[in-house]
Amino acid sequence: MARVRKDFSWLWARSADPDDILTGRDQPNAEEILGNLAGTVSSGRSALKDTMAGFVVLAGASRQLTDTVSVALKVQWKRFDTFESRAYGGGVLRSHAPNLRLDGSEPVSTRTRTEDTDRYSILLAMRFGIP
Repeated sequence: MARVRKDFSWLWARSADPDDILTGRDQPNAEEILGNLAGTVSSGRSALKDTMAGFVVLAGASRQLTDTVSVALKVQWKRFDTFESRAYGGGVLRSHAPNLRLDGSEPVSTRTRTEDTDRYSILLAMRFGIP
């Protein structure tokens, strides 16, 4: 089991040209929506946390070089199950507080999920001892 924390941040900027934006084109007030979205910025930062199950595979070898010196090589692979954060909001959504509407109603949140998380490491160690 592993307790995982990912420091996550984002910065998205929409085009200042309403013709470049596809969101809301099928709505009756499409012109207003496109004008409101053009040139807006969404940004934020969040610490995402989850507890994940996983396994570790280790392999290694060591070699005595002298009576007092040895070297070792260790390889490690860790694989964890799906990471899924709790819901979190952003700092700024479309250049205003993270709500669906400018009037502050309908707060917006999201989740982050990864199917699996792997970590590979190689360690080369040199040991010195007293004979």
